[in-house]
Amino acid sequence: MTDRARLNRALVDPADVFDRPAAVLADRTLGPAEKVDVLRRWAYDAQEVEQAESEGMPGRDDDLMPEILSALRALGAEPDGPHGAPRRPAKGRGEPR
Repeated sequence: MTDRARLNRALVDPADVFDRPAAVLADRTLGPAEKVDVLRRWAYDAQEVEQAESEGMPGRDDDLMPEILSALRALGAEPDGPHGAPRRPAKGRGEPR
């Protein structure tokens, strides 16, 4: 898989490409802006899982949000939304081109 294809896949489902947020930080094929994009997508996904759990749907055992936020801060970034909550990605953002 090419680096571009891997990045596109990570922008759609970061957990499918990386085991933990720290692996995004350690990845040598991604630039800082790409890492931020992947981590923001992961934060969005984690928020969606938290929302589903709060509505009584079964969720996952792992809460990666603290790790995701820590990784974003290590890059000098924050989630997009207010109060640390990521915003839904713009339509088409993160989709393979």
